[in-house]
Amino acid sequence: MNWRPDRTFSFLAIDLLIASFCLTNIPTIVERAGIPFTAVLDNGRMVVADIPHERQAHHLAVGDEVVSWNGRSVERPEHLELLADLSMIGETIQIGLNRGGMQTEIPVVLVPFSSTLRFPLIFTLTGLVIFAFALFLVVRRIHNPGALTLHWTLIAAGALLLLTQGAIQASDPWSIARRAGLFLVYNVVAAGFLLFTTQFPVHRLGRSRSAFALIFAPSAIFTVALSYYHVRSVASGDAAVFHSFQNWYDAFHLYFFLCIAASLLILAVGYLEERSAEQRVALRWILWGLIIGSLPFTLLVVLPQAFGSNMLVPEELTTVFVLAVPLCFSVAFLRYHVFRVEVEVHRRLANVLIGILALSVQLLTVLVFLSILRGEGVFAETLPLIVTTIGLVLALEPFRTDLQRLLDEALYPTRTSMAKILNRASAQFHAAAAEAELGLALVKELHATLPGTTFTWYRVHRNALEAASNAGGTALPSIRIDDDLTSALRSGRLLAAERTTAASRSVDRSRAAWLRSHGFDLACGLNTDAGQSLGAVAGLLKEGRDPLTPEEVDAVLSVVARAVEAFERLYLQDRVSLEQQERKKSDELSRLKSHFVSSVSHDLRTPLTSIKMFAEMMRERRLTPAKRAEYAEIIGRESDRLARMVNNVLDFAKIERGTREYQLTPIDLNTVVRAAVQTMSGQARMLNGVLTCRLPRRPQRVRADADALQDALVNLIVNGFKYSGKRRRVRIEAATLQDQVIVRVIDGGIGIPAAELPKIFEPFYRVKDPRSAQAGGAGLGLPLVKHTVDAHGGTVAVESTVGKGTTVTILLPALAGKQ
Repeated sequence: MNWRPDRTFSFLAIDLLIASFCLTNIPTIVERAGIPFTAVLDNGRMVVADIPHERQAHHLAVGDEVVSWNGRSVERPEHLELLADLSMIGETIQIGLNRGGMQTEIPVVLVPFSSTLRFPLIFTLTGLVIFAFALFLVVRRIHNPGALTLHWTLIAAGALLLLTQGAIQASDPWSIARRAGLFLVYNVVAAGFLLFTTQFPVHRLGRSRSAFALIFAPSAIFTVALSYYHVRSVASGDAAVFHSFQNWYDAFHLYFFLCIAASLLILAVGYLEERSAEQRVALRWILWGLIIGSLPFTLLVVLPQAFGSNMLVPEELTTVFVLAVPLCFSVAFLRYHVFRVEVEVHRRLANVLIGILALSVQLLTVLVFLSILRGEGVFAETLPLIVTTIGLVLALEPFRTDLQRLLDEALYPTRTSMAKILNRASAQFHAAAAEAELGLALVKELHATLPGTTFTWYRVHRNALEAASNAGGTALPSIRIDDDLTSALRSGRLLAAERTTAASRSVDRSRAAWLRSHGFDLACGLNTDAGQSLGAVAGLLKEGRDPLTPEEVDAVLSVVARAVEAFERLYLQDRVSLEQQERKKSDELSRLKSHFVSSVSHDLRTPLTSIKMFAEMMRERRLTPAKRAEYAEIIGRESDRLARMVNNVLDFAKIERGTREYQLTPIDLNTVVRAAVQTMSGQARMLNGVLTCRLPRRPQRVRADADALQDALVNLIVNGFKYSGKRRRVRIEAATLQDQVIVRVIDGGIGIPAAELPKIFEPFYRVKDPRSAQAGGAGLGLPLVKHTVDAHGGTVAVESTVGKGTTVTILLPALAGKQ
């Protein structure tokens, strides 16, 4: 999907509209009324379990069975909660009781559902943070399907927090709409996270609409059912209707739990299947964010309600953990570029914002637990302290960062110089124009990063590693590798011997014995994300050198990772260059073939025209016998010419298919030359040309295919006449030189430019000269000659001077003695 600017504005407008609608629910949370006692189900009876507001509960006692609300029958604590939502704080309600078998009514005064701002403040702040993170995905114009699913799921999660249950007015449509919206986004969160994990990190269900419908169909059913029964419960207050609503709500809680559990399971499987070390770390952050953000709410609130029990802790306490989602996802985006998010942000600003978010989560968590231990009053008392503390942190963060940097530079030089190391390495690797240069730059950079070590870069060659470059010392020139070693090198971890590195998850000591036996302390594979091995680097710590710290181990792995990226870039450039050359060659070949078809069509038409013309002339009765014989001779010559052209095309087709065969037998080359001259003598006379031949008296014995050699010589004679211009003279010479037989075809024609000579044996090639273009031809003669001579174990060479002529020399192995 292509992303357009208007799409960004549309998404932002929809998101802000949803946020505005949700924010109208915040006042109702503050205005929400609650009952002054706590009721629980005990053996099917709803009884009073606790009375935190004794003054408003009047004479209510623990153990009383609650049976009615203003005369309406009630059976579950959730029904009391809904009826309280429909009432106002301070309103007096008649609660029907069953006390010791006697029915009575006691007036109680409704109290605020939340006596402090803890409940609305936590839900509001957390919801706004989730909304902000969802808007970030839109602003970055991410068009990945998984990112879009995550965006709408986060919007639903933020809306779920902002639309949490508040006061309801049965006569207010907006109030009913907000509660229906709550059910909708509640379901979207469950199905959305499940859909997200099927799209990220890999698509598991494809892009089909049936997969989307399969996931969201249950959510749609639950949304409609919950909204329907809730509206009826609000309108009637009937216990039976509310019982149906609560049954649907409990079933939905179970569905929500199953969706979240399935989402975490699918994401965990994706994490285990991921081969890239960097992507695994990014997935780990995302997985932890979803686990920390969803499990407390799911296990402590949703799951107990699914089985008809009360939530184990106040709902707002688990909401604090939801902030782990944007916190962990921020790290995945900023550090590991999940969904290819490239955020150009000031490093210090990013650290400040993430630090403040983390500190806010910590302070909020501590404050929530303090309110549990000391009552909700502590929340309101210490809220100004929270705001003041965050403000001080924001003001002092630059000074703290500078102080931390100075301490790190003094105590951990490798850690603080990591950015410099990687920047320097990237610059060196980028400057390398070849594989050998890049390998040398890699070992030099590792040697400079870890003083007191030697490093060697090995290329993969069959079943061995071949040393290519080293820095700081020498190493084994070749190392044989097996499947176990290959697997260890592809693990993405640093192979190390004992006592050479500090303990770290990035270190593998299982190959320590192999390292020592080959004179190494360290080794690391160079592997692409696709699993391709580009070689390895191996290192040795000099005597007295301290073991590598975890920071130095990370530095080695990071530099190697940058080198792998550079190797891939070089290989990609080579592939692109090769593809461009192949494409250029293919285009040129296509052009030449088109010219070949045109030329062959023209060349075939010429002898056919002559044959037809002279055949028609021979039908005239007035022709003299001499003329008739002359015309017959011309037709014969043109037929031979036509046959040669067809044979050339057929022979070249055989060469292209690899089926061209030669019957080699001992022959006298002089006989072949005389036959070729005899074949071309008629055409020479017709062209008013001169064809001469000078051969030695003694036979020149060669092992050859006589017909193929004759065709080759005929092709050379044809070219001699064709490109001779006005001086149509062609001469053939033959001689024996030691163990070789030499044949030369010499013409006094237009000649071939020196720059064109290396290409004249390529199929379909035509010399780029106007005079050559006028001569015609398909560009097959010389390639056929070369193929024939090569098949006889000989060589063919061309010497030419523009304006003076061309000499083609054929050298063939001579037969010894009388063989």
